[in-house]
Amino acid sequence: MLVNTPIANLYSEPSVGELDDQILYGEEADVLERSNGFAKIRTEYGYEGWIEERHLAIPRYDGAIMRVVTPFCTVLDIPKYQGRTVVTLPRGAKVEMTGEDNSFAQVRLIGGEKGYIRRSHIAALPGKLREAELRRAVTETAKAYLGVPYLWGGRSSVGMDCSGLCHTAYWLNGVAIYRNSRMAEGFPVKAIDPANMNSGDLLYFKGHVAMYLGGGKYIHATGRAGDDRVVINSLFPEDAGYREDLANGLVAVGSVF
Repeated sequence: MLVNTPIANLYSEPSVGELDDQILYGEEADVLERSNGFAKIRTEYGYEGWIEERHLAIPRYDGAIMRVVTPFCTVLDIPKYQGRTVVTLPRGAKVEMTGEDNSFAQVRLIGGEKGYIRRSHIAALPGKLREAELRRAVTETAKAYLGVPYLWGGRSSVGMDCSGLCHTAYWLNGVAIYRNSRMAEGFPVKAIDPANMNSGDLLYFKGHVAMYLGGGKYIHATGRAGDDRVVINSLFPEDAGYREDLANGLVAVGSVF
C-alpha cells in the first residue's frame, strides 16, 4: 500500500489520539490488521502504528521513484509556474517520475493523475554512501530542518520531534534507524564510547535524542519553552547555546558506523 495524503498521522491505537508518528506521501506500508476504519501498518523503516484507512491506496510504482528535497514542493497540472496546484508535498515525500519537460519533471500521482514538479525539487533515492559522505549528508539533512516547529510525533517540514528529526536525517540518506529516542535491537545504531563520538552520531538523553555535529555542538528538535523548534545547542559551557540540563544528562552515545 502507498500513502496517498501529504502527511498521514500514525497512532498507537485504532483511533484518533496522541500522535505517535507520521508517514509521508508515496511511502510504502504493509497492512498487518484492520479495525473500525483504521489499519495497523508496518512502515518501510520498520515502525508500526495505526493509520486511517482512507490515507492508503493500493497502487504501487512502475517508474523512477524520486523524493522531494525542498521543504515543500507544489505539484502543478501543467509544466508552467502559472499552473493549478494539484497537491503540495513535504520534503521526503515520494513521487513517480515518468518524464521531463524543460525544467519540470512529469510525475504520476497515486490516483493516476498526471502532474508537474520543478525538476530541481526532487532527486533520486540515495545509494549506499561511504562513512565520511554519510556523516556529512545526515548532518546537512538535519540542518535543513532548522527552525521547523516542535511537534510531538512529527516527521515533516510542518513539525518535528526529537527522534523524528534524527530518524529522518538518516532515512532520507538511505539508512533506517529506530524511530524513537532509544536504541533498539534489529536497527543499526549501537552504543559507542562517548570519547569517540563524531558528527552524525546520536546523543541519547532520558526521553530525548539529538544528533552530534562536532565541536561540542548538536542539533535537535526541542519542546522547551522559548525554543519549541529544531535548534543547535552545545555541550560546552563557554558556548552561547549551552544547555546545562542536557550536557549533564547524557545517557549514551550511539553510532551506525
